[in-house]
Amino acid sequence: MATAQQKLLNKWIERNYEKLARTMPQKDMLHSAYVTVYQIRTPYVPTAERFLKLIEDAYYRHVMSELNHNMHFTLPDPLFWLYHEEHDEDMLRNDEVAESTQSRSISDLSASGLTKVFAFVKQNFPPQVFTIFRMAVVEQRTTKEIAVITGMKKKDVRHIIDNVEQAIRVGFQYHPKKNHK
Repeated sequence: MATAQQKLLNKWIERNYEKLARTMPQKDMLHSAYVTVYQIRTPYVPTAERFLKLIEDAYYRHVMSELNHNMHFTLPDPLFWLYHEEHDEDMLRNDEVAESTQSRSISDLSASGLTKVFAFVKQNFPPQVFTIFRMAVVEQRTTKEIAVITGMKKKDVRHIIDNVEQAIRVGFQYHPKKNHK
């Protein structure tokens, strides 16, 4: 059964397949990149830009793997690099945070679990941050689109989304000051 993250990826792929096929002409590698990203269990905020970055990275790694295979020089599977990055992130966290991250993956949340994530964000962040988070995850808007809508800079929008994602990764341990405007 597909997770919420996988369902959002499928919707994003449906909307952007033609554009992806033009920028990534090797369709078999594009499809392999899709499968690689579909299998990721790393918790991340499923935004359109994150999907694009993951697809591009997996596509590039599949192309390089095929090229090196043809040159009789093998590289690890592209999925290895994604897990390797996940492992590096876990090494940087302390044990308590790593345990909570492993036990609470946003990609494995049910609909009710996703509702709890949104309730957490709504309760612990200002309304503007919640709106930005909702636009990024539910409406699948890009950082650029959100910046235009909110009148903020792209880097500020990206920073807000990263902060929310970090709070979710910590396992709902985030409790900011309650003096939101």
